[in-house]
This record gives sequence, structure tokens and C-alpha cells, in this order.
Amino acid sequence: MLLPDEIRGAIGPYMPYLLDFWSGDRGPVNAGGSWEGMVNGTSATLNGAGCVVNNAEQLGAVNRGLCNGNAGNQYYAEVADNDLYSFGAGSTAIPITVVAWGYCQGFVSPQGLVNKLGSTNQFEWSLLCISSGVLQGTCFDLTSGNRIAKRVSGTKYTGNAWYQIALTYNGSKSWTGINLWVDETKATSATNQSAGSYGGMNNLNQPVRFGVYEPGVFPAVGWLDNIMVFRGVELPDENIIALYHAQRHLFGV
Repeated sequence: MLLPDEIRGAIGPYMPYLLDFWSGDRGPVNAGGSWEGMVNGTSATLNGAGCVVNNAEQLGAVNRGLCNGNAGNQYYAEVADNDLYSFGAGSTAIPITVVAWGYCQGFVSPQGLVNKLGSTNQFEWSLLCISSGVLQGTCFDLTSGNRIAKRVSGTKYTGNAWYQIALTYNGSKSWTGINLWVDETKATSATNQSAGSYGGMNNLNQPVRFGVYEPGVFPAVGWLDNIMVFRGVELPDENIIALYHAQRHLFGV
């Protein structure tokens, strides 16, 4: 697909390698619909390019979005592993940016938003909602016990409304190199959630999952849409802000 002009203008010279735009007029994914997006930097329809859908549904009333853990079900989508979604190779560190729009219906437990991890010794990176207003961005070194992580509180991500959420990491191998955004605001009330030792992210073989931490663990309750993953760039502040203003009308904000 071609990026809409306003979004292309907002991201400037940077191009996402993984991008999801819900095709609301095609109906629910599990009834033959699809996402339009880019996989590995190439225009594609995601469910025809390595995307596995587990009970993904359309948000009926608003007619857009990936429905996740609503009503106790575990709805999520995943895109197959590719080296482009791994942001390190042991001692090598690569900057990353993840941007998504989220609508949370309730905070029962932590909720996985966009992640690449799973099983023992297969942890790479995650964007997690811990509770109302609390987000965490993490880069792992193989295991969940070896990580750099920043947790922010007091954000606007408090439920029952659409918000742009963003994670950036500058490749510094420090938790201070991680930043988290809600809408056009970079969160400042942060705590260090790092543990163990962190020598760098590893290139592993887990898929990228939307709407769950890993299968059966921390399903999101609500919807996600317009997910972008950028490789090799900590998207500048002005581009995060421009993306918010370029897309907010799509979500009635």
C-alpha cells in the first residue's frame, strides 16, 4: 500500500518496515478481511505475507481496529519473524521506534501491545501497558531477567478513548535511552525497571505480536490500529508529534 500523504509527510525520510493499517471496509479479518501494510519494507496485505490471525475482529461501531482481549477472549495478530524486526545481534544495538494507536477498555492485568518475545530465552523487545496510565518499554538480552526497561506513570492512556502510543530506543544499551509517548507528550515520570545484565538485544526467531504479550499471557483489552515499526531510527520528537496530528482525525480525537 501507499502511505497516505499526511502520514508520509509526518515521518519525513523515515520508512517503517512493519506497518498495519486496518482495512475497515473489508469486514472482520476472520471473515475474509485483511490489513493493508508493509512487511519487510514492501507493500503487502499482511494476512497474505506471513501474518497469522487469532480471532481478530473488526470493531463494529467505530469500524476500525484490531479487537484483542475483549470480554475475556484472547484476540491477537502476529507477523512472522524477520531479521528486520530484531534490533541487535548480541553486542550490537540498533535504534527502534514503535508507534501505535490504542483504545483500552479496561485494566484487569498488564496488557501486551506490540512485542517480539516468547518462551524461554526468546525475549527481544516489548511495549506493555502495566495499568491505567502506566506504560513500560523493554529491551531484553535473551531472557526476561536480563533487560533494560523504563516504566512511566501518570500518562493519559487511561481507557475508553483512542491514544497514540510510542516507544523509542536510541541503541545506547541504557534504560535512559528508552522513551515512551502518549499522543504528543513524552512521558517524564519514569522509573528504572532494568534487571540482571544487558549486553545487547539478540536476533531471535519469535514473531511480532499485536495485542498480547505472548500467547496466553497479558492479552490486551480493547483495540489497536495504525501500528508502525521503524528499524535503525529513534524517530525524532517532531516526527512523533507530527504523526499524532496527522492521524488524530482518523480516531475522532
